[in-house]
Amino acid sequence: MGRVLVVDGETVLLSVRDGGDDPELDDETALWSSRTGIAAVLVQLIDGGLGDSVSV
Repeated sequence: MGRVLVVDGETVLLSVRDGGDDPELDDETALWSSRTGIAAVLVQLIDGGLGDSVSV
């Protein structure tokens, strides 16, 4: 399961949790980017339609 938070159109927090079938191995990987090229690309993807296929 993953979550995305876009703040002010320039900042992105992307979080992905993967526990698989074992609740003891509940791992989370996160990316925070603000005012960078990767943040701009992620915001464009989300605003361009990716956000339509993600539950809020």
